[in-house]
Amino acid sequence: MNATQTEEKRVLIVDDEAGIRRNLQVGLAQHGFSIDDAEDGLSALNRIEASYVEGTPYNYVITDMVLPDINGLKLLEVIKSKYPSLPVIVITGYGNEVTQEEVDVRHGDGF
Repeated sequence: MNATQTEEKRVLIVDDEAGIRRNLQVGLAQHGFSIDDAEDGLSALNRIEASYVEGTPYNYVITDMVLPDINGLKLLEVIKSKYPSLPVIVITGYGNEVTQEEVDVRHGDGF
């Protein structure tokens, strides 16, 4: 795989549980994705901003809903307000139909 293909498939995983980040990394890496991770929302926002400044923006963000510093839905709102075309997928172990609606209202790309 050449560098261009890797750049086209950059993912940021945001989850405070190391095991979940690791499992997602392994699965996505097997499909050719280049992965970075963050333990909390503020770190994620800093990484996203830095990726744009460096000219290597992420192609996807996967975020948990329950983070230590900011709710995942709020993180989704902030990301979409600044980078509306950046796809954001929200994951959680605590979701339901209402959660799906909350993600949709905030223009999330997957739940």
